Amino acid sequence: MYYVIYTLNYLLSMLNCLETDKIKEKHFLSMSGISPEKCLIWGLGLNPDRVLPVRYFYIQAVNSKGENLTLSPGKDTFKVKISSLDKKEHIRIHVPPPLDREDGSFLVRYRLYGTALNGLKIDVLHNDAPVAMSPYIMQGPCCNMH
Repeated sequence: MYYVIYTLNYLLSMLNCLETDKIKEKHFLSMSGISPEKCLIWGLGLNPDRVLPVRYFYIQAVNSKGENLTLSPGKDTFKVKISSLDKKEHIRIHVPPPLDREDGSFLVRYRLYGTALNGLKIDVLHNDAPVAMSPYIMQGPCCNMH
């Protein structure tokens, strides 16, 4: 019986150490910070010639040293705004919050419910600062899939 209790205490202390390491690493991530201009953005959703029911692109969080983050910096790290280039054109665009993949990268999805005849403007922001080469301008008609 003593052996079982000793083993359980040992396992609980190891679990506590793992949690402490996670907390320290998250604290380190927040201290090193994200460098918006060094972050990476790529994907088919930045190409107006691709017609998909739901378009998507990725954001990779990068710190000030130029290193990719490998843990989540938090689900509310980035904001994405998508609008028509023509202010007079009203088009419905559904943009859910970026999906945190828990590895330092985010998946951004959006759906057009119409055609943006002149194109789209995609703003990606971190603390109201533009990320990578934001804003991304997609010229020409951006169509939805019928």
